[in-house]
Amino acid sequence: MQAGDLIDERYHLLSRRQTAWLAADRLSGRQCLIKPKASFTDPRVAAWLGQVWHSGLPRLLGELDGSGHEPCFIFEYLAGRTLDELASENQGRITLKRLMPLLVQAARILAFMHQQNEVCILHLDIKPENLLLNEQDQISLIDFGAARLMTSGPSDTTEGQAQNPVDRLALTPDYAAPELLAGYPGPGCDLYALGLTALHLLTGLPPSACRSRPLPELVKDLPGGLQRLIGSLLHTDAAIRSCHASELAAGLSAELKAELDLADHEDRREKSTAASVAEQTAALKQPAAVHDSPADLPSECPTDNQPSIDNQPDSETGRQYGPAADLAKAPVLCVWDGAELGCELAAVVAADYHSQILVIDTDLLNP
Repeated sequence: MQAGDLIDERYHLLSRRQTAWLAADRLSGRQCLIKPKASFTDPRVAAWLGQVWHSGLPRLLGELDGSGHEPCFIFEYLAGRTLDELASENQGRITLKRLMPLLVQAARILAFMHQQNEVCILHLDIKPENLLLNEQDQISLIDFGAARLMTSGPSDTTEGQAQNPVDRLALTPDYAAPELLAGYPGPGCDLYALGLTALHLLTGLPPSACRSRPLPELVKDLPGGLQRLIGSLLHTDAAIRSCHASELAAGLSAELKAELDLADHEDRREKSTAASVAEQTAALKQPAAVHDSPADLPSECPTDNQPSIDNQPDSETGRQYGPAADLAKAPVLCVWDGAELGCELAAVVAADYHSQILVIDTDLLNP
């Protein structure tokens, strides 16, 4: 196959996408993905994708028997950007606020796959390149080449048996759980890879560094609940590791809600502080009353009966000059708590009106 080929007089090959081809369906007018059947570790997974419907999974549309070409599956084409591409726009990282809702969606997709009655679908190649984000901020899981179908019946040949060397070619070792590298796949493998994906995207470190460096050092800046979740996902012992995707989705949802509540509280506090500062600033900018007689002056200010070096009367006019006289006509700002804020407000108003501001700290217990 090569670009420009017309397959079965219907599918026009457009471009190569790893092991698949992006093609235009001349009958429906839509784009699709054509993937060789040989690229699937377990072809039963492809058949399962044709039997279920989930907005986060690619749907099998049909098959090509191989007249003049190798046998292929035809999948729905899902447009969007991978999380790897999204991270590359921000120096290899995705912020916690941006990533958390995406992780919740990914965990719910895994819960759907892992709990199909007596059937469990293991993706076994979770990584940023296989998590697709569309324009509606919805996550999809793609590339099921390494996926396995597990059943609880005696005919199942996957659970508890080592993979053959060919199967391992479909894996991405940097994201694979220890037991998967040893040839023993299970639901916990997908959760391990999702936890490692999250750590990689939050820190910007390569997955190999995330696996080798001490976990407490990598998650120290994350919320406590999320630290515990990632720690449970990345436990090397599969028996101890969290292995239920539905529980992970619930835990991530709770952490997301807590983060949103905290952000909302901080936003309301900032707005309240800004409004308070604006009100106090506006009040201080009101014209100050002029004191015409010594009786109207604050007790702290010198009067004619209390001579001051800085407030000497003019010998000809009798008018007083100096800092004390200016202070007598200055606006007064009284604060009980937050003297530093009061001084900052006074500085702003003084700069605007070229005037002095008298700041009085009325907190007698802590002047």
